[in-house]
Amino acid sequence: MRLPTLPGPRDVVTLAEQVAGVVPRLTRLLGDAELLLADARATLRRIEQTRRDAEAVVVAVAGTELRATDLVAAAEALFLRMAPTLERTADVVDPATVEAAVGLLEELRTVAPDLHDLLDASVELNELLTHLPGMGRVKRKVEEEQQEDAG
Repeated sequence: MRLPTLPGPRDVVTLAEQVAGVVPRLTRLLGDAELLLADARATLRRIEQTRRDAEAVVVAVAGTELRATDLVAAAEALFLRMAPTLERTADVVDPATVEAAVGLLEELRTVAPDLHDLLDASVELNELLTHLPGMGRVKRKVEEEQQEDAG
C-alpha cells in the first residue's frame, strides 16, 4: 500500500497562484451579486408600491362599481318593462313616419310664436266681448248647451 505523497513546494506555489487568480474573479462576482441584490430589492419596493396603488384604486372604484351595478339593474328592469312597447313601435313605425314627425316638430317650432300671438288676441277679444251689453246671457246659454252636450 502506497501512502499519498505530500505536496511539495512547487505544488504549494501552483495552488497559491490558482487561488490568487480566483480572488479577483470572486471579488467581481461578489460585487455583481451585491448589485443584483440591490436591483432585486428596488424591484420588490416598486412591486409593493404598485400593489398598494392597485389596492387604493380598487377601494376608490368600489363605490362606483356599486352605483354602476344599481344603475344597470334599474336600466334592465326598465328595459324589460319597455321591451314589448319598443317591439310594437319598431314593427309599426317606419323611417318615413319618423322623418315626417321630425319635420312636423320643426314646423311647430317656427309656428309656435304665431300661435301664442293668436291665443293672446283671442283672450283679449274674449274680455272685450264680455263687456258688450247682452253678452252675459249669450255666455250663460253657451255654457248651458255645453253642459247638456257633456251630460
